[in-house]
Amino acid sequence: MKIIKGEKYYKKREVADLVGKSPQTINLWDKWSREREEAGEERLIPEPIRLDNNYRYWHEDDIEKIKEFADNIEYGDLAKYSRRQWGDRGAE
Repeated sequence: MKIIKGEKYYKKREVADLVGKSPQTINLWDKWSREREEAGEERLIPEPIRLDNNYRYWHEDDIEKIKEFADNIEYGDLAKYSRRQWGDRGAE
């Protein structure tokens, strides 16, 4: 956790621990959120800030939004992103 202007911010690993997901999952959600934003769609998770070290930090208020997103994903909701990321690796 980092205090910036009196506010709490969390790095990707800390966010992952708080919402019960892997850092890789948080990374992918952020990547896919940027893609959606560039296409004029709503982000999946809130946008982090980046500091000089280029680490991403999410505000403490964002943690609950990310947790809510994680808790409400249903099987297949992110399939189009997963297919694009991983291809048909599991298809036989």
